Amino acid sequence: MRATICIVEDDTNLLRSISAIFEQAQYQVIAWTSARDAIACLQSQPAIDLVLSDIVLGDGDGVTIAQIARQLPRPVEVILLTGYGNLQSAISALRVGVADYLLKPCPPQVLLSTVEQVLERQRRAQEKEQFVEVVIQAAQRLQARGINHSDRLPQTSVNTASARSPETRFLTINNLRFDRFTHRVALHGQDLTPTEYNLLLSLAEMQGQVLTYRDLVERAYGYTIESEAARVLLKSHIHNLRLKLPPAWLKSVRGVGYLLVPPESEPFLNYSDLA
Repeated sequence: MRATICIVEDDTNLLRSISAIFEQAQYQVIAWTSARDAIACLQSQPAIDLVLSDIVLGDGDGVTIAQIARQLPRPVEVILLTGYGNLQSAISALRVGVADYLLKPCPPQVLLSTVEQVLERQRRAQEKEQFVEVVIQAAQRLQARGINHSDRLPQTSVNTASARSPETRFLTINNLRFDRFTHRVALHGQDLTPTEYNLLLSLAEMQGQVLTYRDLVERAYGYTIESEAARVLLKSHIHNLRLKLPPAWLKSVRGVGYLLVPPESEPFLNYSDLA
């Protein structure tokens, strides 16, 4: 059996037709006519690989489903279908990070081809992220054993500059308070992983300034890697931080990096929130 696809369509005849297309192609299909039921399924079913949803539904809309799917701890790819294409619906879909946007009626071969392409992109991205994590972990183990790894790992090097200023123990930004000695931060009762703490502290120390993907990895991990590898490595950690921070704080500058913005500075910035 191939990937698991959640199909959301309130036209029962069309739902059966689309489900049959993917079942015949050996996909595992979960079908819903209700946006509410689909959202509940997404939040309780970690094995879903992709959502194929109509935009207009009787009790909700596909854009909301996409927004929730993309905010899950393991973000789910979403393809939206619509019977009437317009610029506003396309923009709304892009803003929540959908993988594709198709017009109905959509030929079966187009549906299958689009889903296969999205799942293949997802698979490659996951493999790349796992590879970068393995390289970083291997480099850290070598460093812990006192081995100079710069010759063995040509794309990584030890960061000789201090990643963080040791001058003061505490760093306070509005309601964030970092303790550099204990590596803890007061954040609305949220617990951060060590990696999330290092990333957030690095951004906080440079608040209001953009840290490139490479710079952020260098400060948080102590290693220099290629920009694309750094972007892939940071993606899931930044996603998790966004779930724990106030919504307006963490900004993305597409293709460049990230920055932390205190709320009082928010009105003067015009950066995209899309990673």
